[in-house]
Amino acid sequence: MILSNTLRQRKSRENKTSNQYDTRIAEQRERIRQKRVRDDSKEREACLARNCERKRMKLATENEQQREKRLSNHYRRKSLADLNATNYQQN
Repeated sequence: MILSNTLRQRKSRENKTSNQYDTRIAEQRERIRQKRVRDDSKEREACLARNCERKRMKLATENEQQREKRLSNHYRRKSLADLNATNYQQN
């Protein structure tokens, strides 16, 4: 079930101009940067360890169909990233 607030936010993002989008992304990056500054290294290491363990467990329990889907999505994203990089270099 998608909450109405989520739909409202999604629609408002779709209606934003590119300047508004760039401003939102810049503010989001700044919030994340400030959060990283506040976090100490022990917390960061603990978080990274939890994330690695979570990913290891997820990969260990996935079935063949999930694995194929994950890999196909990975290759699709990688090819899109390569294509975007090529287009960016040409411009």
